[in-house]
Amino acid sequence: GHTQLMLVVAGCLVPLLSSVGSLGLLGYIRIKMNILGCMAPFLGLAVGIDCFFLMVTSVNSVGPEERDHAKVMACAVSRGGVAATTTTLTSMAAFITSAITTIHFPGFFSFSLALVFVLFLNLMGMLVLMPALMVLNERRMLANRRDLFPCVRRTRNSSIADDRPHSTFACCFNLDLGRRGRQAVSHHLAPLIEKNLACQLTGATIWIGLIVAAAVLLPDLGQGMPDRYFIIDDSPLQVYFDDIEQGFDKTVPMEMGLLLQQPQLSDSSYRAALLNLMTDLGDRSDAIMPPDCWPVYVAQTLQPSAGQSEAEAAAEKFFASSMHELYDWDLQKDGNGTIQSARCRFFVWQPMDSKKRSDHADNLLAVVEQAGLPVVAYHASLATHVARYKRIKQMVLESAACSSIAVFVALLLFLPTCHAILAVGNVIAVVAVLFGFMTLTGITCNAISFSVCVMAIGFCVDYSCHIVHFADHNVDRKLPWNARMGHSLRECGFDVLQGCATAFLGVGLLGFHGAMAFRIFAALALIITGVGGLFALWCLPALLALMARIQHALCGSITLETTDPEKAEGPAEADPAKADVEVVHPDGDSTFSV
Repeated sequence: GHTQLMLVVAGCLVPLLSSVGSLGLLGYIRIKMNILGCMAPFLGLAVGIDCFFLMVTSVNSVGPEERDHAKVMACAVSRGGVAATTTTLTSMAAFITSAITTIHFPGFFSFSLALVFVLFLNLMGMLVLMPALMVLNERRMLANRRDLFPCVRRTRNSSIADDRPHSTFACCFNLDLGRRGRQAVSHHLAPLIEKNLACQLTGATIWIGLIVAAAVLLPDLGQGMPDRYFIIDDSPLQVYFDDIEQGFDKTVPMEMGLLLQQPQLSDSSYRAALLNLMTDLGDRSDAIMPPDCWPVYVAQTLQPSAGQSEAEAAAEKFFASSMHELYDWDLQKDGNGTIQSARCRFFVWQPMDSKKRSDHADNLLAVVEQAGLPVVAYHASLATHVARYKRIKQMVLESAACSSIAVFVALLLFLPTCHAILAVGNVIAVVAVLFGFMTLTGITCNAISFSVCVMAIGFCVDYSCHIVHFADHNVDRKLPWNARMGHSLRECGFDVLQGCATAFLGVGLLGFHGAMAFRIFAALALIITGVGGLFALWCLPALLALMARIQHALCGSITLETTDPEKAEGPAEADPAKADVEVVHPDGDSTFSV
């Protein structure tokens, strides 16, 4: 048989080129890249391979009766292209919503936008480039040319003996894992979902139990992340953090600024309040040294009864001295020479722990606000570390909720309402389980977990969407859910399984990274991939099949047994009207034959 290594490489190059193209588009629109953007190629590869498997399966499902490769590909695109477009657009809706909700956080915004570009370019490649490459590959095999060297013909006539596609492992090692996996899903898993009560109960129990456990653990979900998680383990910076923890009790010196707006040095009450504020800041237990503030130096030279002229003269005398070189940049005047603002600074020890740093900042700001002066305290860490710590958990939950709503609206364009509800409900269940896992393992809401939570919606909606899509595609809607789930698993169950496996490989490589942040990302991504595949392939179908069984018990409905694809093969000229059709209940018990 012929190997197809060149086609496999091309299938991997499409998502890789999509990832590179997304980075180029970000650069073109002048959006700077960050550390989260390093994860986009891994995610693009995981999502792109899913579409590749779906297209290959769609080609195989056309059947051997069609000999024209162009027509085969046209039928495959009409079958698999709808599912690929649906899942891609819903994933894009999730990431677009994430980008909108995080537009004030540049790192999160660029990450979400990069994934939108990756998905769009990947869809274009899978619907345009890959079908053309697959047709060319088929023509190469018919021409009996070598795989990696198509310009050279094979020396022997080794055309494929049958029309069944062969994998590279099957040709080289006589190990066709794809066929065996497809048979396991079609002939073992699908019948169990349709008829086996124990399988249905177990799957439904796992689905409900994990959701309930996650709901119980959700209130204890933490937030924040140590700064050293983004640094590789063997970096000299890790030694720096170790020295701080051991020698300075996990604190670092911080120079915090104070902006005095239109300082009224001629007002005695203003001068008194300013002196009291500087005394309070200098007497703190975490103070390194007294505050450095030139308005205080000027105020100390004034008498209690000093007025406007005395205050201006004292300020001019201060800046006329040798001190002006140190404080000229801390003074701003208008065109008339009136002081508009003054800048001061004080020095404290800032904790490195996220929560302690946030509480420390709140305490400092409260001291400044209680002074009753028009003064603003500022530091770079307040707008970055502290603000992110305070907002990150709310951002994670809000972005997950908004992305789920966006996915639901997108699904309504392609699926019936009940199917859209099922797909989104399954995705929400996966995200809930992810939150529960984070609580149990101590992983908090941070920049990494935020990206994974949004990614979970974009990833897992593919699995769920495939299952519910093929439960409605070319299926009699009068069939109960146990039969429809069995049909769906036979149609796309193996594709979903392959997608989960390749996603494991794609994101699992990040687990070997030297920085803790990337290892956390890999662990969370593996959880959403594993749980998403488990819920889509077993738990949700089992739950729906169990509900069909309960409906039968209450209403006495009957179902047509879904025919096993292997058993369905028979003479094409057989008269369907004379064929025996067994009518069974969802529990598998026969009722009568026609």
